[in-house]
Amino acid sequence: MNNLIQLPEEYKDIEKKVNSVMQKVDLTGEILNNLTDIIYYGSHSFKLQYENEEWSKRSFYNNNKVTKLYRRVTKKFLVPTRQYTLREFNTDYISRIGGSDLKLSIDKDLTDFDQDDLYDETYALGGSPLYYNISDKVKEYMLKDALVSLLGIKDLIQPLLLLISTDRNTAQEDAVSLASDVEDLINNYSDVSSIISSKFSVSELVDTIINNVRVIPDYNNTINSNNLIDLSRLTDKISSIRGELSDLRDTILGSCAIPPELYKGSATKYEALVRSDRLKSRVGSYMDKIEYSIVDSFYSVSKVLGYDEDQLPKRREVSINLFTRTSLEVTNIKNNVDTIDQLLRSVNDIISNAVRSVGENHILDKEAYLIKVSSMINKLHPELSDIITEESINKYLQELSEGEDSEY
Repeated sequence: MNNLIQLPEEYKDIEKKVNSVMQKVDLTGEILNNLTDIIYYGSHSFKLQYENEEWSKRSFYNNNKVTKLYRRVTKKFLVPTRQYTLREFNTDYISRIGGSDLKLSIDKDLTDFDQDDLYDETYALGGSPLYYNISDKVKEYMLKDALVSLLGIKDLIQPLLLLISTDRNTAQEDAVSLASDVEDLINNYSDVSSIISSKFSVSELVDTIINNVRVIPDYNNTINSNNLIDLSRLTDKISSIRGELSDLRDTILGSCAIPPELYKGSATKYEALVRSDRLKSRVGSYMDKIEYSIVDSFYSVSKVLGYDEDQLPKRREVSINLFTRTSLEVTNIKNNVDTIDQLLRSVNDIISNAVRSVGENHILDKEAYLIKVSSMINKLHPELSDIITEESINKYLQELSEGEDSEY
């Protein structure tokens, strides 16, 4: 199993001790098991405890609402309690995984923090939730989605309304009786309960299928002239809301940098990453935030272990081995390879043209010209700096000179 924290060789003793703590509190498992919360809420936090030379962890009641508190140069954590009050903790004993990119103002009337009228020296930072900028759109989508479901059920159970024509001289009681009789006839004819509850033999089932004619008397063409009342407006309304839902879903997905084809399952994660630079950027941003917060935890644990700041490596020297080779990294590697391949083709054309120009144009300062070409190639990409060097230029010019001398 790879160590979560990797340090330069001179810090191997610190690396061993910190990784031992990380394994005891299972920081890797804590992050991976709560990855959904980290993305959805913006962060996930828990308390580290060091008692009797043993490390353990405790979960907070509101582990997704822990924020960093900055008061002038002092940094602490604000942790909400079950009673909706806030408690302060030193940074050494809190592991908070996620971003700190959402600035939160502190109401002077609700706290006893000293606030300056001129300088913003007391503030809190939290993690941006997934739907922070589009929460209204998400609420609208959820409301309309529930509404469509309810209207769909209503449309399904909506009774058919039939009008039966009767003579104007027909008594009201007779008309109601006729309507009731027709309603019973139709409902009884379409009743499936008798079929479901009955245990038909093969002969009985065949007899039921063949002998299925029913004769109903109709006086004065009354039943035959019934009309169906149009109730299609409800169906039209459902179709309209479904169209709005589709537009809302695309807006929400677009804001979250999620390609529609990935949401619908018509593309794999790898295919979506290849096609969408925004998705690659979004995924990379989450990975960077998580790794950055793990480095914060590294410094906190190291401080508790007794190490001073000048004994620890710089942040850029701390490597995190949380994510294995991900689809994002594979995509980036492939894109880099494709980019280098295109650059090499372009450089090859540039070098070919330069060599041709040097060989054909005798008034050029050949060395200065080739050095200029080399400088331009280096600006294209730093890793191409060793393609044309001063040594290779001098060697080529010497061969070119020897070739010209042999011609004379």
